[in-house]
Amino acid sequence: SKTFDSSFGPDYPPIFEVFLTTSTERVILKVQDQGGKEVWTRRVPLEVPRHELSQRNVPAESRVPAERNVPAESRVPAESRVPAESRVPAESRVPAAESRVPADQRLRSVRTEFIQRVSQTTLNDLLDKLFDSEVISDSEMESARKKSQNDGAREGAREVVDVVRRKGAAASRILINALRELDRLLYEELDLS
Repeated sequence: SKTFDSSFGPDYPPIFEVFLTTSTERVILKVQDQGGKEVWTRRVPLEVPRHELSQRNVPAESRVPAERNVPAESRVPAESRVPAESRVPAESRVPAAESRVPADQRLRSVRTEFIQRVSQTTLNDLLDKLFDSEVISDSEMESARKKSQNDGAREGAREVVDVVRRKGAAASRILINALRELDRLLYEELDLS
């Protein structure tokens, strides 16, 4: 538990670093407001070396709006904030620590849970996106569809995840991004962010 100062200027966004010294495999990081109410929680998988995890970018969808936590008198006036056009574009930012783990390894680590939990509808939509992105061929798509129709979504999901994973990190990244778009809840629960 640590209290941190929320008074920052226009050139200092509210960030923090966490240094881990124990050999834990997973950390749950929580941020509370001044009243002690939990306003943000994030599971942090520690699959990469510790020195790479000393600072982690927080995805935009997981951020807590500053207005909810910072008292009005401490907020940076709107006219002093960095205008959107002056900010570093997302594609130019340093990738978050979790994206340093190759996508095929991340996919392998959640393979069983993905197979058990993906719905038939999401699986069909994933097949379409993977085909449109030229990750899988027409015959691979049809094979996975037949397996999911004949043997259930699990068999189709097993075929899809294994075929894509064997094609490497780039193909796996496309599947992960498509899952984020199609089934955000499953994507987050698999901790693929």
